[in-house]
Amino acid sequence: MAVRAGDMRHLVTFQVQSTTQDAMGQPTNTWTEVCERMVSVEPLNGRELLAASGEFADVSTRIRARYDTTLAALKPHHRIVYGSQTYDIESIVEPSTRGQELIFFARRLNG
Repeated sequence: MAVRAGDMRHLVTFQVQSTTQDAMGQPTNTWTEVCERMVSVEPLNGRELLAASGEFADVSTRIRARYDTTLAALKPHHRIVYGSQTYDIESIVEPSTRGQELIFFARRLNG
């Protein structure tokens, strides 16, 4: 099922973690913005949460985005920021092999 244009109304930021050194030479983890995209942010309903309770028990949100190579390069240890909410990406699925859509299953960290 392709994402309808009207559902893509949430602006989110995709971030990757990078390690830098502080003034004392100690490693410091920081989050770097990769891109911003208009996506669909969908809280999972009770039945979907029950189905996801196996491998991804903490998954609470489905984020649908149009396929592009930048998003396709993201990995489950990256994150998504939507307003004041931050989501850890738990799983990324491409429902069809035609390069139309990516689905990010994510766990909300705050808020």
